[in-house]
Amino acid sequence: RAFARRVEAETERRLGARMVAVSKVQAAATSLWPRAVCKVFGSIATGLSVPSSDVDVVVCLPKVMSTEAAPALARAGVMEGRHLMKGGGASGTLQATLAHVLSLAEWIQSDSLKTIENTAVPVITLTTKPLSATGALSATDKGSSVRLDVTFEVDNHRGVAAVSLVRQLVAAFPELKALFFVVKSLLTSKGLDNP
Repeated sequence: RAFARRVEAETERRLGARMVAVSKVQAAATSLWPRAVCKVFGSIATGLSVPSSDVDVVVCLPKVMSTEAAPALARAGVMEGRHLMKGGGASGTLQATLAHVLSLAEWIQSDSLKTIENTAVPVITLTTKPLSATGALSATDKGSSVRLDVTFEVDNHRGVAAVSLVRQLVAAFPELKALFFVVKSLLTSKGLDNP
C-alpha cells in the first residue's frame, strides 16, 4: 500500500503538466475544427496511471450534414472552416491534418511526433517539451515532459466507453489498483510499457 501511495503522489505531481498538454492539443484541434472536443481516456481517466503513463486523448468532431463523399470529410464537416482536410498533410486524413498543425507547435519535441495510420484506430504520438503546470515551457523540470497518444473518435474507438467499466471494476475490487500499479511499474522498469 505504501508503494501505491508513492505512485499516486508522484502521478498527482505531474497532473498539472498533463492537463496543460491536453489543453494545448485541444487548442490545436479547435484551430482546425472549431467544435472539436478533446476527451481524456485510458489510465489517466481511470485513476490507474503511473508517473510514466502517457495521456490518451480522443478528438471528437460533431456530426454535421455534409454532401462530401468521403466519410472522414463528412465527419469533419464542411462547416468546420478552412482547414477541413486539404493542405494539412500528404495523406489528407484527419490525423495528418492535426499532426501538421502540431508539428509547428513550439511545445512539442519535434523528433517525437509520429502518425501511425495503419492500425484499427490511427494515432498521433508525441512528447512535449518540459511543461510547468501553468503551461510555460520549463527548462528545469525534466519530469514534466508529457507523452500523448491522440486519436479521433471513430465507430470502433472504445476508449472513452471503457473508462466507466474500469472505474466500476476498481470500485468493486479496490486491491486491483495497487496490483495494477505494481504490474505497470514493473513493465516500465523492463521497457515493456510502450509497444
